[in-house]
Amino acid sequence: MSFCDLSTRARAACVALLILLITGTPIWARDGFKIEAGGAFLHGSVDGRVQTPAGGNLGSTSPGRPTFDELGIKSVRAADFWMNVSHGRHGLYAGGRIMHLSGSGTLDDSLISQNLLFAAGLPVDAEAMFDWYRVGYRYLIPWDWGDRTIELYPSIGASILDFQYTLSSPGLEGVDRSYTKVGAQVGLGVTVPLTERLSLTGHVLAPIPFSHAPEILSAQVTMKYRFLERSDVSISGLFGLGYDRISYTDGQTVPNDIEADMGPMGMLGLEIRF
Repeated sequence: MSFCDLSTRARAACVALLILLITGTPIWARDGFKIEAGGAFLHGSVDGRVQTPAGGNLGSTSPGRPTFDELGIKSVRAADFWMNVSHGRHGLYAGGRIMHLSGSGTLDDSLISQNLLFAAGLPVDAEAMFDWYRVGYRYLIPWDWGDRTIELYPSIGASILDFQYTLSSPGLEGVDRSYTKVGAQVGLGVTVPLTERLSLTGHVLAPIPFSHAPEILSAQVTMKYRFLERSDVSISGLFGLGYDRISYTDGQTVPNDIEADMGPMGMLGLEIRF
């Protein structure tokens, strides 16, 4: 099974799970379960690098290069989806962020990537995929503040980085590197009700450092407005800002060394709650 096949099947499994959870919600709701599911689009600035050697060999990559700037990658467009399933104070969360970057440029300096030489002055086209997924456990801590109740959600879970990078130039073989790596995160979410329908939410996921594991830091602040509410379901719109920092360095003599700072990103989405 190839990397691309695994990635496609993983995404299909996530979608299937999402459909299953939503269609089964009326049954679970009667048993005291609560479900939140949503999606959002993000757009913002990006900066970083994708150092890519061949087999970790000396001289097979230019140190700290190529940078996104020299590849003509200036911005990121992303899609995010999530689901939280809770019973009482205990809950599980799952989600993913699809982040694809692309750009074109002309190299000012010669570049070696995956043991291929791209001479100065060559036009290049590049794509980078920093998709990442999350799953874990969270716990609700209510905090009474006057006549309002603030909700705090400490969490712990796993992160999965699905990375791919391609670089091409007319007449050259081109670079194609991809891998999937697993890391860990701790987090804290907060929901502050401002009015009966409007709330302020914030969420931070921070990496737990492990050797040769991806480190994914993700933070966002949103305003959420509940525009439809019935006894069995509510729908909210949300807008806000997000920021992701993704880095990974492996243990080769000359490592794969990638880093992407994405943000601030504007965020717009919908959430449904059963």
